[in-house]
Amino acid sequence: MKRSTLSLAVCAWIVLPALTTHAARATYPLAKKRFIAGLPKGYRFFIQLPLCDPDGTRESCFIFVESIRNGKITGTINSHVDVLSSYKTDQRITFPESDITNWLILRPDGVEEGNYVGKFLDHYKPQ
Repeated sequence: MKRSTLSLAVCAWIVLPALTTHAARATYPLAKKRFIAGLPKGYRFFIQLPLCDPDGTRESCFIFVESIRNGKITGTINSHVDVLSSYKTDQRITFPESDITNWLILRPDGVEEGNYVGKFLDHYKPQ
């Protein structure tokens, strides 16, 4: 019994975040369209993506989006970078749109739109 419960928890931890990433990518075009059209004053658009050091060390970071052009996103790293040596907080980077794993639009009142991965992690409780 313990083995199947553990297996279910492990599978859920692997599969469910992948589904939330899929949901984020599926809804990204509408969020992008809103950003390009101009978000209301005080709204901010962020993309989450995994960044990688040359040695393969990975860390997921949020990027404050400045522009989206020709399939590329330019912005600044808005996360505290803990384990990477090639990236720093507030560093400006450009990357392909296809690299995103999540997005969020942050309203001035703190309400988040999107953030599928974060909302999953906030509420996931392994059995």
